[in-house]
Amino acid sequence: MDAEEDGAIVPIYYEGHIARGAVEDGAVLDEAMEEEFEELTDEEYEKLQKRYATSSAVLNADDMIQRKARHMLRHYVQSVLPEGFKAQVVAHSRGIAVGYRKALQKARRELVAEVEALPAERLQWLLEKRPEELKPKQKTLVAAYENLRLLKAIDFVPIISEGQNDPDSWNEWTKESTQKKAEKSFLSPFPDPDQLDGTRRPVAFLIVRTMLLTGFDAPIEQVMYLDRRMKEAELLQAVARVNRTADGKSAGLVVDYAGVATALKEAMDQYAADEREGKPIDFEVEEHKLETQCTALRQHFDLPRDLTDPDDIEAVNRLVDSLEDDQRRIAFRALLRDFLETYTVVSPRESARSYAEAVRLFTFIAQLARQRFSEEDAFDPAAYGKKVQQLINQHVRSLGVDKMIEPTRLTSEDFKTKVQQLPGSRAKASMMRHALRNHIDLNFGKNPAAYAALRKRVEEILKKHADDWDAQLAAFQRLAQEVKDMEAGVGSDLPEDVRSLTPLEQALYQQLTSVLTDGVIGDEIRGDFVVLAQKVHDLAVHHSAKPDFWTNPAAQHDFRTDIWMEAVACIHTREKADPLADALRDIVQHNRKDVGRHRA
Repeated sequence: MDAEEDGAIVPIYYEGHIARGAVEDGAVLDEAMEEEFEELTDEEYEKLQKRYATSSAVLNADDMIQRKARHMLRHYVQSVLPEGFKAQVVAHSRGIAVGYRKALQKARRELVAEVEALPAERLQWLLEKRPEELKPKQKTLVAAYENLRLLKAIDFVPIISEGQNDPDSWNEWTKESTQKKAEKSFLSPFPDPDQLDGTRRPVAFLIVRTMLLTGFDAPIEQVMYLDRRMKEAELLQAVARVNRTADGKSAGLVVDYAGVATALKEAMDQYAADEREGKPIDFEVEEHKLETQCTALRQHFDLPRDLTDPDDIEAVNRLVDSLEDDQRRIAFRALLRDFLETYTVVSPRESARSYAEAVRLFTFIAQLARQRFSEEDAFDPAAYGKKVQQLINQHVRSLGVDKMIEPTRLTSEDFKTKVQQLPGSRAKASMMRHALRNHIDLNFGKNPAAYAALRKRVEEILKKHADDWDAQLAAFQRLAQEVKDMEAGVGSDLPEDVRSLTPLEQALYQQLTSVLTDGVIGDEIRGDFVVLAQKVHDLAVHHSAKPDFWTNPAAQHDFRTDIWMEAVACIHTREKADPLADALRDIVQHNRKDVGRHRA
């Protein structure tokens, strides 16, 4: 639990599946043996299974393996493959491990054939459906189609130890060279599907009995399919293969076909200080959390149980209006993050279907807020996995707004167009205000004096037109144009000799005037400041020619000393020269791409 909270590992989620071995008279062999011989050791239980399952005609072992392999592959294609992660199968015996390779290959052939046999109209219908509208089999077909080239290429490789009297067909999987090659491929990310030429076989599944269950560190592994009884330390070490952290990996999955739930609970009770601490989480727990988290989001907006229609853009924009306050937006993003993290884990299951509309609504609000309030890094759908991102992207495309919801810089060509697309003066004024503030914050270091004046202008507009959205909008539009003109050097009210300076020199000059004067400057003082700004620029050209200047503290200290000496010579006071030298050096650093730019 401590490691999860520290982010050193990801949580593990557990789900169990029963693969029934049918007896001719209708009994269930697997369950009967488990209940009747529960006290046996693993070795004794295996001997018993070998004696009766191999000598009796009542159980078709190959059919059992095939059914489990089919379930594994389809679970993997829908839940794991879209995110680029990989799987491990733990088989009951070395022979079954080899058998799983053929069974998984057959399951893959069947799935590929099923996808490729879909009529074009049926496929298009499936692709246009929202994920929550699809049945589980349909979701698998869509996921398989979207990853078809990779699905056709992936490999399933047994890694088993060598034994006496092994069949020759096992030799390939006991060779150290084959095993090392398979491990290397498994640990590597999948290649770009467009680069697959039919000869490359990236390993997606490693199939083992006991090998690679301890000491095998594979962050790319997200799911373990357990088909062998294990207990205590061996079981804990095995499931820990899926808890290593990786980009985009929110959880590890354990899918149990062998009925280890009781053994896992006993192992955790034995090894955890607190009986409940650090146990793999059952999906039912996460399903309950979804409702609580969705309720918290509804209450944040005072919404009734019947959510606002996520397709109603005007209604959604009114909810965005309520996020004007910074703290409300921060709280909303925290609630949404928890909700989406849980939904990402549960999303392949049917229980998540009823929450898809809430996902669409609240993520759409987050995207519009990201645009409206110029929050470039506040909400990134990609952080919640491809399945969630697909649902979000599909929704905004269906509304025809996919081209307008990204944050837009004040200086971008389409900024004015995106502002006009918003409903009402309040939303437009809000977007203008936040874009101006964001632009000022981003550029403040380049010219602190000029951008401080602009920041003051923004606050004056807000104070003067507090509730008059039309007046706010008009004032912000005028100010935005002034910002663009200022940065382009158009219509500047600076004296002519200052306008002839480079943008960097103008920033240095304006810093001098703001620090050393009250705004009233005579011609002689202005001339001195112009010369000082030019000298600082020339010093920057000289010093920055040194190798690695911008990452060399000693070289930058020498540069600052030279600025200080020039400042003392100009203003004849050491007291003001210290802070001034720091400020001028910082301006040069923020404008370093303009160092050496020629004057007009």
